Amino acid sequence: FDLPENITPQSYARPVFDNTDSEYDPAGAVVKTMSGYNANVMGNISYRVVDVSNHDVGYSDGLEIKYGAGGEVTIKATAAGIYTISIELTDENYQWADNGGGTVGGNGDRTLTYTWYVNKTEAHPGLALSDWTYGETPSEAQITLTGDDHAVYTYHYSGNPNDPNESDITEQSTAPTEAGEYSLYVTIGSSRNYFSGTSNTVSFKINRKEVAAPTVEDKTYNGGTQTSGLTGDDGIYTVTSDDGGVNVNSYTTTLTLANAYNYKWQNESDGVAET
Repeated sequence: FDLPENITPQSYARPVFDNTDSEYDPAGAVVKTMSGYNANVMGNISYRVVDVSNHDVGYSDGLEIKYGAGGEVTIKATAAGIYTISIELTDENYQWADNGGGTVGGNGDRTLTYTWYVNKTEAHPGLALSDWTYGETPSEAQITLTGDDHAVYTYHYSGNPNDPNESDITEQSTAPTEAGEYSLYVTIGSSRNYFSGTSNTVSFKINRKEVAAPTVEDKTYNGGTQTSGLTGDDGIYTVTSDDGGVNVNSYTTTLTLANAYNYKWQNESDGVAET
């Protein structure tokens, strides 16, 4: 009769990997080294990654794996996340040794996993903003934050319009439209690589729009009363004095800006009168 045979798979030493938690570094990747990897009995290293704060959000990138000589593997994390690194023995005649790091499971206990946290870091975005002129498209805020192109920002505008009849703004999320002096800072909510954070505060102006004074052609004496003939520019300025005269002489026409808080005469300083 035949005696039953029970052949136990040969134990294989687990690769050594330091899966101590790290913190995302915007200045460069977090690099770790695995030793003891053997391509003859182990499949390629795979990984999955989820968001540090919201484990229901997964990503398809963030880890670079480079196989070197002598069983050494360089594992480079370029983004924050909870990484689960998996190595499977490709030969069923082997099993992972009882001692060593990682967790054994999967198909016939031939899968070894290491879990590694690359934690988010505090965000300190840089901010710059140029002045613009009343009536123009607002300047676009220039936000600098290394390593997170998809971060979502909230804008906080405050300041004082020139027109005292207009209300000051405080912590407004949209850009002001009235000429005046203002400030802006931005905040960031949690993103893949960053916890919430606040930028520097910048000051800026919405300058008054320049209005070019119209040209008046000289007249030739005709025996009747003559004026400049100007009729004003609706919403920009009005003709408030244009008496003219009959005789040969110099005469004055007075134009008044309809809104001197948002407009000014061309080539004049901000402090000139509205006429």
